[in-house]
Amino acid sequence: LEDSLERDHLHTLRAVNNLASLLMKEAMQAHLTGGDEGSNRLEEAEALMRRVVDGREAALPPNHPDIARGMTSPAGLLTATGRTKEAEPLLHGATSMYEASLGPNHPVTIKSLGPLAFLYYQTGRLKEAEPLMRRSVEGEISIYGADHPATVPSQRMLSAIQEGIFNSNSNSNGIENENGNE
Repeated sequence: LEDSLERDHLHTLRAVNNLASLLMKEAMQAHLTGGDEGSNRLEEAEALMRRVVDGREAALPPNHPDIARGMTSPAGLLTATGRTKEAEPLLHGATSMYEASLGPNHPVTIKSLGPLAFLYYQTGRLKEAEPLMRRSVEGEISIYGADHPATVPSQRMLSAIQEGIFNSNSNSNGIENENGNE
């Protein structure tokens, strides 16, 4: 494709992004099965994903949704590999771009809140995670309805966050937890 189109042509970048996603899936599968080639694949996938972000930023106007979409792939990889400090600005940037270009209530904007809330949850920042996840759940329910399967993972995540906050507050107030410990 690079021979017929420019290296940073949007169609080329889409193909590069697809290749990066495939490499990431292979790496994660190798990691789960104990394979050694996973880390090389992750490094290769990350480099390709960053190339996509850089190329889209050069080719598209600021705050274009495709730039934001490109930022979510490396953020997912970074989060999955425990590099949350590197992932956080990408997730913030993607959410901000979606809000600026699509509006705060667009389904894509609403969906972008979940990964950022999950990152906060993973890093123990439950009080930051809760309002984002609540907004995500409320938005998904208004779009799809309360019983739609698309809302279930977000509702479960919100419950886990709220349970974590409750347990944290209970423990800090000297209330015993289920194990009899403060």
